[in-house]
Amino acid sequence: MSSPESLFEEFAGRYHRGEHPDPIAYLVRAGSDADALKGMIDAFLILAPTPMPDAQLVAALTAWARGDAPMVTLRHGRHLTIDAVVAHVQDALEIPERLVGHLKDLYQRLEGGLLDASRIDRRVLTALAEILGVPTTLLVPFGGAPTADESMPHVTSHTPIFRKADTRSEIEVAFVQNDDDPERITLDALFGIA
Repeated sequence: MSSPESLFEEFAGRYHRGEHPDPIAYLVRAGSDADALKGMIDAFLILAPTPMPDAQLVAALTAWARGDAPMVTLRHGRHLTIDAVVAHVQDALEIPERLVGHLKDLYQRLEGGLLDASRIDRRVLTALAEILGVPTTLLVPFGGAPTADESMPHVTSHTPIFRKADTRSEIEVAFVQNDDDPERITLDALFGIA
């Protein structure tokens, strides 16, 4: 187990490089020294200058505020095709080639806000965060776009970027019930369809 001081130095270094280190993960790594590390991280975050938000992230949040799909904005901002994102997820999760078409369909549904992102497996979110260039912690659903009468001060660099779908469609339920391929069922489960 690492000392609280070395964990703090790692955390602060990542923060200064513009990363978004997860304090909880560091506290878990600290074990019995978590309280000491918590004090160091708290004091640091109070005094540290707020990092400038990434232009891509600002564009995604602006898209969200307009009611558009933020993932599309992020993908376009990195000049990525849907196939490039799908290939990355396929490699990261070692998805068989025969399921790439289904993976692409699931990704497009997720990107368009048609899947409930709160049900997406952490491994999928990690792969997406890597290729889209955002921290995994930002890939958490928070509902649809704000209504016209809501103000935007609550939108910060820590506001998540997925939209949350309201319910599973009847077609989606029927599709899942009629599929008996175990690997396809596992892929569906990774995207929150079970």
